[in-house]
Amino acid sequence: MYVDQYIHPGILSDYVKFIPKNYHAQIINGELSVVATYDGNSESDEPIGVMVSADHQKWFEIVWVYMCKEYRTEVKSAEYLRYCLRRIARTRKYIGAFCEVQVEEEKALHSNVMALAGMELLYEKNNIYEMRLSQIRHRHTLLHAAEETECIPLSDADEDILDFIEDQIASDKRPIPFPSDVNWESYDDELSRICVIDDEPTGLLLFSHAAEYLVLDLAYSVSEKALPAMIGSALKYAESNYMPDQKILIPVVGTGISDILNRMVPDVTRGDALQAVTWFEDTPIKPAMQKMLDQMLPDKTNQGGLNDGYR
Repeated sequence: MYVDQYIHPGILSDYVKFIPKNYHAQIINGELSVVATYDGNSESDEPIGVMVSADHQKWFEIVWVYMCKEYRTEVKSAEYLRYCLRRIARTRKYIGAFCEVQVEEEKALHSNVMALAGMELLYEKNNIYEMRLSQIRHRHTLLHAAEETECIPLSDADEDILDFIEDQIASDKRPIPFPSDVNWESYDDELSRICVIDDEPTGLLLFSHAAEYLVLDLAYSVSEKALPAMIGSALKYAESNYMPDQKILIPVVGTGISDILNRMVPDVTRGDALQAVTWFEDTPIKPAMQKMLDQMLPDKTNQGGLNDGYR
């Protein structure tokens, strides 16, 4: 018999060894949820499995799964995953569930477990673009755009500017991948840029660091002039402070920025990912379901899924 426990931020410290550090901040601010599952017939005080998840417009995303050593077999792991999917389906809150595993992280166990649990598997190009600083083309056009339109580094933005941008994004009807409780200190405040036109912020370009990569976390604008100006301004700074072979990761949401990337960097590369999906039988299937799923799956920037927890 399985027994579940919701892990709220106040007791996260008791479970940090089961969850990668890069998820902790998102759990604390409520972007991710955690449920630990115990074997009710065992005297062990450690969970057999820990699942980190996210909600996406009535879809349940499996972000990370940890399995204890005794359960790291295909049959037992699949049994646990089926149990979790049944529990999620019973809430009647979701159309279905999905997860995505980057191919370089994928093991046979991942695909076998998800298949045994009844999930549909599909290999696709992921939505994370990788390039090097020296690969960016049309640099003169971008640098000229930066000269024509004012852009300031995040470090120069006062509280009023930051509050204005937060309110602007919150009221935008477009789906913007921006946290409701943003931690500005998590971004590179010298490389990140804010576009200002007529004394009003009209764009935001946010960069952070991950291992040897610069990561473009957000490219937001409400003016046609803002995005090329911010890219040009950030490019000028980057060329003065990083080597030409500096690696850059760009998780892409939607087609607009991908079109721009393909023009700027024609030889930009994308990795491969294993996507697993299950639809819940108790949820009425609507004609727009497949369209919604097609729109959602490319939006994922997490590089997790059923991975390191099985190692």
